[in-house]
Amino acid sequence: MRDKLKAHHAELFKLPGVKPGRAAAVGFCLGGKCVLDLARAGADIAGVVNHGIYDAPPFPNAAMSAKLLVCHGWNDPYCPPETVVGLGNELTDAGIDWQLIAYSQTGHAFTANDVPLAEDRSFGFQPDTDRRSWQAMLNFFGETF
Repeated sequence: MRDKLKAHHAELFKLPGVKPGRAAAVGFCLGGKCVLDLARAGADIAGVVNHGIYDAPPFPNAAMSAKLLVCHGWNDPYCPPETVVGLGNELTDAGIDWQLIAYSQTGHAFTANDVPLAEDRSFGFQPDTDRRSWQAMLNFFGETF
């Protein structure tokens, strides 16, 4: 997956108007893992916004340069607290600029407005978190670019 992501990333810069250092990546769920792993692979991206999976990939990280915003649903069963702490330690050790916002009463797929909210709030659309995370992303990109 890392090699495919890097190949697609390289193709992006062949498009008119796309400049190194002026691109960002946003991913949700598996796409969140993809953009996080793209940063871990040392891709030339200014910022990454992740709503998703945080576990470390099966390859060593390259030097990371992207700033990261991680928007996390605290009730997400795919990202238990120890995984969140592990990601924080990993990003701190990498020496990059990162931030994590954890949202209460929020699980996985909190931006998917076609997915009903589970009774235990571990999965599904959460409109307040959707709105708040969108604003956090706009603020992050305003600061990054």
